[in-house]
Amino acid sequence: MTPLASLRETVLAAAAELGGFNGEGEDGEAGTRGGIVLERPKRAQFGDYSTNAALLLAPGLKAPPREVAERLGQALSERLGGSLSSFEVAGPGFLNLFLDDGWLIDALAAVLDAGDR
Repeated sequence: MTPLASLRETVLAAAAELGGFNGEGEDGEAGTRGGIVLERPKRAQFGDYSTNAALLLAPGLKAPPREVAERLGQALSERLGGSLSSFEVAGPGFLNLFLDDGWLIDALAAVLDAGDR
């Protein structure tokens, strides 16, 4: 599994752990499940990756999206350990992830190992 695929699965597993999301239903778009997206933000100041997971989890949890984003960030910190430098809650409940240089180096190594694939 690539580092990015592993990160996606970690986000989805943390979302499922919080509840309000059963992990079912592919949207057909890469990196989404049940509408949850993990993507590169357009601006570097918004982190290495961003997810809308808290916005989608909030109704099922009957909690404000920003509160859910904070809980999700804490769960990801526990799951990712030193690979996650920090996270921040942004806007109405997006979660911005800032990854450690070691994670980024591993991701680059995976790309180089994949070659033309």
